[in-house]
This record gives sequence, structure tokens and C-alpha cells, in this order.
Amino acid sequence: MKRIAMLLSTAALAAGLVVAAGGTAQAAPGGCTTWTSGNKGRYGNGKCTSGSGEYRLHGRCNIPLAPDPYFTTDWVRVGQTATGDCRDLGVDYTAHDLYLEFR
Repeated sequence: MKRIAMLLSTAALAAGLVVAAGGTAQAAPGGCTTWTSGNKGRYGNGKCTSGSGEYRLHGRCNIPLAPDPYFTTDWVRVGQTATGDCRDLGVDYTAHDLYLEFR
């Protein structure tokens, strides 16, 4: 009898771990891309098309012969586009090194 109870509790624990792991994986945004647009590629853009949660875009703006400043957009939901404008940093040059942060 003890052996049956132990087997049932082990099976229940394993099933709980599978359910917990599945829930976490489904929350992450997916189908994500980043790109530049606009005059001289000054806009950095990012968008995710599946999953749930939020994301924001990080990037840099090219400044010839100077350190490139960083930008970070506001958090957006899946399906929305996060856009950073290098003109907000006082430059009209190409956005680069784009990546998304998730929560």
C-alpha cells in the first residue's frame, strides 16, 4: 500500500512540474524582429507577433567620430511596435545594435 501511495505522489509531482514549465514557456513573446527605418535608418523598431507579455527595444545611434548614445523605448504589448528615434538623442544617424528585452 505504501508503495502505491509513493508511486501516485511521484506521478502527481511530475505532472505538476510539467504544467508549471508549460505555463512559463507560453508567457514569453515570440516571432520577434528588429529593423531600422526612416531617413538614414534613424528609427530603430521591434515587434513580436505571438505569445504574451511585454517587451521594449534597446539600441544605439551612430555618431561619426564620437561614442554612440543608447536609447530604450517604453514597454509595449505583443502585436505593438516599439520605436526609438535617434533624433531624440540629438543625432540624425543610423540606429544599430538593436535588441529586445522581455518581461
